[in-house]
Parts: sequence; structure tokens; C-alpha cells
Amino acid sequence: INNKQIEELPLNGRDYLQLAALSSGTIPSSQGVSVGGQSGTQAAFLLDGQDNNNQQISTGHTGQKEIVKPSVDAIQEFKVVTNSYSAEFGRSSSGVISVALKSGSNEFHGAAYEFLRNQKLDARNAFSAVNPPYKRNQYGAVLGGPAIHNKTFFFGDFEVAAIRQANTNVSTLPTTDQRNGLFSSAITDPLTTRPFPGNQIPLSRFDAAAQKAAAFLPLPQTAAATSNYVYNGPNNQDNTRWDFRIDQILSDKQNVYFRYSAQNLDNGVTSALPPLNGNYYTGGGAQNSVVKSFVLVHNKVWSPTLVSSVHVGWNYLSWINVFPDQSLRGLGIPGVTEKYPGFSQLAITGYPTLGVSNVPNSDASQNRQLTADLTWTKGSHTVKFGTQLFWLQTNFLSSQRSSGIFSFNGQYTKNAFADFLLGGASSASLSSWSYLALRDPYAHFFVQDDWKISRRLTLNFGLRYELSPPAIQKNDTIANFDLDSNPARPVLVQAGSAGSDRASRSLLGVNNLQFAPRFGFAYSLDRKTVIRGGYGIFYSNVITLGGQQSMETNPPNNLRVSLTTDKTKPPTIVLSQGFAANALNLSNASNVTLISWDRNSVPPTAQQWN
Repeated sequence: INNKQIEELPLNGRDYLQLAALSSGTIPSSQGVSVGGQSGTQAAFLLDGQDNNNQQISTGHTGQKEIVKPSVDAIQEFKVVTNSYSAEFGRSSSGVISVALKSGSNEFHGAAYEFLRNQKLDARNAFSAVNPPYKRNQYGAVLGGPAIHNKTFFFGDFEVAAIRQANTNVSTLPTTDQRNGLFSSAITDPLTTRPFPGNQIPLSRFDAAAQKAAAFLPLPQTAAATSNYVYNGPNNQDNTRWDFRIDQILSDKQNVYFRYSAQNLDNGVTSALPPLNGNYYTGGGAQNSVVKSFVLVHNKVWSPTLVSSVHVGWNYLSWINVFPDQSLRGLGIPGVTEKYPGFSQLAITGYPTLGVSNVPNSDASQNRQLTADLTWTKGSHTVKFGTQLFWLQTNFLSSQRSSGIFSFNGQYTKNAFADFLLGGASSASLSSWSYLALRDPYAHFFVQDDWKISRRLTLNFGLRYELSPPAIQKNDTIANFDLDSNPARPVLVQAGSAGSDRASRSLLGVNNLQFAPRFGFAYSLDRKTVIRGGYGIFYSNVITLGGQQSMETNPPNNLRVSLTTDKTKPPTIVLSQGFAANALNLSNASNVTLISWDRNSVPPTAQQWN
């Protein structure tokens, strides 16, 4: 798909990946594109021949599988390979999206643009009394040309997107009577199992922490019992991106180029309910993503039949999720962390969830890479072989459930909000922070022979070998609750406790037999008809194979407790009483959650034929 098609076909938000759906067997996904029914995380991305794959714990954090998402006006072309692709392509069990950016030439070429949308042209949401704000401004420029005629060329681009929009949120909020403990139906007293007189909970029975949290809720806008509050909550975004590339012709047989890319994506705080006096008491926090990437490429023609290419590259992606600084930092609940904005998450069945969980949160990935290949033409054979070396890093720091989560489902009074006013939680959970610093070296090798037997028949033979061991935690702070080695006596295995080899430190199986053969053919019946076919084995693109993104929550370096209650007895989890001071003490903790993963895990594998 070339630049002219990319620029002229309609693209909502100017995302080139929308055009990937033009390829058969390909549909959009939350990570970008899904090929052959597989997850969007399984597609591999290349940018100027450089690996461009997100290595985060969750690609949902930044919302994209590729690290650099270039501007539409900077792309020269991109291609989507969906089946039986060459052995030079790996780290994918579904398909490959390869993007090439523009380069300069002996003539100056440039463009400047702005795209505008706003709510005056949009239809009104059926549940909203007004049309929610929506203003999208995307503007930028590109310029390319010669720095030294016939020798040195440059190309650069930048793009800024400012989006001011609101999402319509419809919520059910408690009425004034309900906030005061008066309900329209019978409410059971969990201490006596008899109804409260007049369906009225005495104010003296109100939980102190619940009263503080309920005070943040706005009043309903209508007299309806449900869906009685509408809020057009801001969902603003500020995105910037730029690329710079310089090409140098060293001789008639050698050239090099260097490309650097950077992006910054800011998503503002989103909330289903309006903040009170600048304090957020629900929502997911603001998100910031930072992208940096470079690649240096050297190409040389050694002879008319031998060409080499070497790529050295690095990319970096970080994501941070936080609430802005505010005075609201907790409800005074014992045993939980209350030094960050917000308060413990309170899940009340049928009503908006209050509070915060797993914020602050951060996730980052790095990929250092070296690739080299040779293309040799000999008679009717074109042979390409090479190696691809990667040093992958994934860093993760998350507050998890350290602020506490309390759930209220109405099991005591037959009304969830009444349970909440009394402070009687049906369940609660608490954890320490989670930390990961995964490190993983990959070494991949390939050989591909495209043999043109005759004018009508071409055969493709390829073999790829991928040495992709499971990642190890930098400080061996993960553990696996091993249920498989001896099911009769499961044990908690600490990373490195059985040795310093990779299997002992990663707590997962190491597969050194990841051979991926590829075969294809093309036969021309006549000038208008071609029959093609192929077969291949492909290994998926994952760095956290198995449960390495969960094993950090196991003791002894981390604790997660999940408490439940007996609805036939008075509440044993009371909101204002919180958790015991030693709830996360290894010697005193109860109801500890343990994570178990198969230590003999096999890498996800796909076989394709067509």
C-alpha cells in the first residue's frame, strides 16, 4: 500500500493501520490488527527493517502493538504479509506489517496540513441533553531534500494532535432518602436478621468511612430510580510525533542511513463522575506514553550477485498512569496505602465504583537489536541468510491492590447501597506493590532460497531457528506455586533456588528446538492465472511466556490476600476497620493468593498452510 493510497483513502484519526484491513483475513483489533483470527498481539511490526514490537507487560497500557506509529504523511509504503511468509520474518504466529518511511532526494519536497473535526457536525447522543464537546485538530509538516547534491539527503516530519472531547456517562446514583438510610423496601439488619423498622437505618449505625465516601457522590438529576445521572466527562488527548532521517551515499556500492523517531502521547484523566473541588474519587487516572527509537543501516553491494545489509537499532517505550496531585488521599481506612491521590476502591453492585485501584502504575520496554543478512544470487537461485539478535527488557512497577478493594453486593441487607452504608463488605483484597525487571536475549537465524525453476514455476524453501528463552527477573524476585512436578505436594519455588541456569531462574521450560520450516510455490497456468501455495511453522511473539507477568505477586517478595465472608453471619469485613496491621506480614497473612504456571510450558506455535 503506497503513499498515494495512504494519503487519499479516508482514515479516521489518520491511522495507517486501518488500511491493513484491506488484506484478506485481516481485521482491526484493539492492538492494531488481527490476522487469521489470532490476537492482535501476535502480529509483528517492522519499521525501516527494524523490529518495532511492544515488549510491555500489557500492550493495552499504551493501546498499540507497534512502538513507533508514524504519521501518514511520513510513510512511503507499508505491506501486510498474512501467510506463508519468508523465513526472514519471525516473532509472529499470524502476520507481519512492514513499514518504510520516506527519504530525501535531489529535489526539495514538502507539505503542510491541518485536519479539523468538531461537535457542530456530529449527531447528539440519545442519552445526552447536549452534544458533548468534540474538537480534533491534527496539523503537521514534512520536508525532504538534498543536503549535498547526489550524496547526502534528509527527510523530516512532525505532527501534533490536540483532541478535546467528552464521553457521555450514564450512572445510577442513590437518592437523598437512600443516602440518609431510608429505603423503599425492607432492609434487613445483619446483626438481628430482622428488618429495620420503617426501612430506616439509624444514623448511629452508619460506617464512618462509608459516610465520607458517599459525600463525594452528586445528587441524581432526575427522580428515576436508575440511570438518573448523565455526565459528559472529558477525555482529552495531546499527541506529538516526529521523525528525522538522513541518507548518505558512500560510493556507487555503499550507502548508510540513520533514522530517529520520537512520540509523546498524553491522555487526560477520565471519570464517570465529576471531580469535587478538584478531587477525583473515581476513574482511571491520566496516562502518558513516551516513545524513542533509532536505527542505523549499512548496505553494500559486494559483487553483482552478493549484497549485504546490517541494521543496528534501539527502541524504548514507557507508560505511566497517575492521578494529578490532590488533597484527597484516603478515607482513614486502616491497613491500606493512603499516600497517593484517591482512596480505596469501593465496588457497590448497581452503582458507580468509587475509589482507585492499581494507580499509580507504570510499564516500560526496551529492545536493543543487531541484524545482518546476505543476499546471494546464483543462477536460478536467490538465497538470503542472516541473523537477528535482540536484547529485550521489560520493566513494571504497579501499586496493584495496595490501596485496598472492598465489594458490597447486598448479601446482608438485600440492598448493596445499604450494605455500603453499614460498612459490611462481602469481600476485600489487599496486596503489596508489584515489581518486574525482566531481561531476555533472543538469537534468531534464517536461510531462504527462492528457486525459479522455469518461467512458470518458482519454489520457496526456508528454515528459521529461534532461540527465544523465557525471560529472567533481574533480582530473582518471582516465585511459582508448582502444582505440576508433584501434584500431591505442591510447593512454592523461588526463582534461582534450584540453580543459576535459565530454567531455574525463569521457573519455566526452555525450548531449544524452535525450528520453523517454510515452503511455498507459485505456478503460472497462463498469463492470467497463477496458483500459489505454502506451509510454515511460526512461533508467537511474547516476552512474558506463561505467567511471568503474574508470578511476581507470589510470596515471599510479594503478598496478595483475598478475604471473603459468610452471608449467614454478621459482617466480618467492616470498611472503617479496614485490614489488620499485619495483613501483609508473611507470618500472619491468611487467604493468600498463589499463582501457578506449568513449568514445562511450550511456546505458542501456529502451523499455516494455504
